[in-house]
Amino acid sequence: MSSVLLTPAVTPGDRLGMTLFLGAMLHGLLILGISFATPEPDKADPLPTLDIILVQNKSIKAPEKADYLAQANQQGGGTSKEKIHPSKPVKGPSLIPNNSISAVLPKPAPQEKIITAEKKQITSTNGQDIILSQPNKKPEKKIKKVNDTQRLISRSLEIASLTEEINRKIQHYASRPRKKHINASTREFAPAAYMDAWTRKVERIGNLNYPDEARRQKLSGMLQLTVGINKDGTIHAIILKQSSGYTVLDDAAKRVVRLGAPYAKIPDSVREDGEPVDILYITRTWEFSSTNTWHDRGS
Repeated sequence: MSSVLLTPAVTPGDRLGMTLFLGAMLHGLLILGISFATPEPDKADPLPTLDIILVQNKSIKAPEKADYLAQANQQGGGTSKEKIHPSKPVKGPSLIPNNSISAVLPKPAPQEKIITAEKKQITSTNGQDIILSQPNKKPEKKIKKVNDTQRLISRSLEIASLTEEINRKIQHYASRPRKKHINASTREFAPAAYMDAWTRKVERIGNLNYPDEARRQKLSGMLQLTVGINKDGTIHAIILKQSSGYTVLDDAAKRVVRLGAPYAKIPDSVREDGEPVDILYITRTWEFSSTNTWHDRGS
């Protein structure tokens, strides 16, 4: 009896061929660049948005049938029965990136150009930033207001001091003695009449009290005196305006004037600037003659 050999269904050659086939397909797919990707969303169909109306006045009671969504309840915004839709509703930022929108938005300002009012940033030589605090402007205004107030107070004190000085000078000027000067050329009746009576009295006293030394030495000469007479007739001053050249005669003339005091009171009719005078100055020229007489020579 003879034996029969059975041949297996899958041979090693078949396995090798199948392996080579699968490897060729895998390399082909890699070479051809076939890739898998998720489909892009349709740009024409954006995500749905929701319009929200912002109300200004809210009400406590909620409306029975709301027409819009809002952050608060509102019965109505007016008396119109028609529904008023906003012409341009405010929309939030889109969740889908859009390059055209970013091109329209303004560029942010550079950070290095922004300088606050109270701080200033500088860069040192070693590259470190140093922040310096600027002085606040409000204290400057306060200091300026204080300086203005002090300046006003100082000026007020200066004005008050000047006013006081002016008033003191006015009072001093008003309280000073009112003076009047007359001489032989005076034609005003009241002072001329007083001067004539005064001259006759001085001349009479001088002849009665002629200086003996001038008589013995036979001295003669002319001199000019200005005599100030107070309102009550007393002598205020005797001024030698022009000397005779002899001290004996000058002293004798002054002594004669003193001997005649007090003189008559100055009447109120003798005035200066419309007011009665307090001191009347009389200027006359006197002569000691060689005949031992003393008389008035006028001015």
